[in-house]
Amino acid sequence: MVSIKFKTIEDFGATGPAAPQVSAIHSGNAGDVIYSLPSVRALGIRHLFLHVYRDPNPLRHLTEENARALVPLLLAQDYIDRVTLVSAGVPLESVDPECIDVDYVLDRFRTQDALHFHLMHAHSRAVRAEIDANCPFLRVPEGAPEAGEVVLALTPRYRTLTEEFLRDLMLYFDDIVILAIPEEWRSVSGIPGRVRKCADYLEMARLIRQARVFIGNPGLASAIAEGLKAPRIVDLPLEPVNAFPLGPNGYVLPAGHAEFVDILQRLCGDRPRVASLYSDLLQSLAAESSRLPLIGAVDPSRITLEGGGWTKLAPEEKGVFLHPGPLEAPPARVLFEGIELAGHNCLQADLSVEHAESAPVRFSFHLRDASGDTIHQSTREVQPAKSVHWRVTFPRTFSKASLEIATSLAVGAESPDYAWAWVRNPQLRVI
Repeated sequence: MVSIKFKTIEDFGATGPAAPQVSAIHSGNAGDVIYSLPSVRALGIRHLFLHVYRDPNPLRHLTEENARALVPLLLAQDYIDRVTLVSAGVPLESVDPECIDVDYVLDRFRTQDALHFHLMHAHSRAVRAEIDANCPFLRVPEGAPEAGEVVLALTPRYRTLTEEFLRDLMLYFDDIVILAIPEEWRSVSGIPGRVRKCADYLEMARLIRQARVFIGNPGLASAIAEGLKAPRIVDLPLEPVNAFPLGPNGYVLPAGHAEFVDILQRLCGDRPRVASLYSDLLQSLAAESSRLPLIGAVDPSRITLEGGGWTKLAPEEKGVFLHPGPLEAPPARVLFEGIELAGHNCLQADLSVEHAESAPVRFSFHLRDASGDTIHQSTREVQPAKSVHWRVTFPRTFSKASLEIATSLAVGAESPDYAWAWVRNPQLRVI
């Protein structure tokens, strides 16, 4: 069998002759090495070889400097005992592990559809490891705390939101630590913060762990934040992305200030400044947009009527007529699509069944998010010839949603005759 000859650059963590350990090799990039660690832990790999190598196609570049900077962070993990820096100058993803005297070749993640799998899963699929991507896989030894309300790490690539928008968001913070290298300083120009060049990636991980929140885009720093499951908000590119928040405390950076402040409230709402920001936001919403009428304010092209015995939109009465059909027929319903909730968390409407000889009618409310998942459901039964003021509260959100109001005959009713069901003055409110 032909083997590949490696040059050993340096060995770290070795303590003399010892029993053979499960070993693996990785050729970078540095962030890819971090995302391989759930598989490293799951497979019991104790000895990790870092292959110093550069290949422009596909883009990978693990310099000796970056490899050395990774070593302290890797050895801080209780599942890694030894890290060896080597160089051979050839790609390894198609090499049999026996040819290079290791148990696993982690570069094989590149043989997966790495544009459509998260990098953690691309690695685990390649080496058949069972991982839980929602759990932390990095730890940082305790050290002296360093000030930094937010740690910011931005690179020129893999971003969607503009630098102007990000500069505006940074005004929400009093103390910002910026992780940057000279080649990428233009990405953080104009942001008021202290630029910090870390001695190694263990120091970077310590800064991220001690901060209240990490903000960045896909790269090494966000991979470390992911490994720690630190409170993190990540700007993602529009093209297929293979590194994004999974598990607790992870959010995608939104395109609106209100949504951003809402995420801050979830992650670090106990901070006085964040609590004040959130309170100011809600007061602003209450003052400027406390009421969103659904009849008259919503574009008619986003309103759909269907089902039942008869449905109609009646703008002059600020209402919707939803006459339920026979028992076996689909409900009569009105659907308001693409509604900007903007913090509204309450539906109010006046319900009535106007003919005294009608059977009782059941009104239902169904709120779904942009992906179709249910945010909230509620029902209310209304007796004939009586008007009811309906109020439904639901979780506060700042995203788009679809809102459905429907009618059907109440349980036990036999006929839809005279079921003149009205929903008047439907509106969303902030409460």
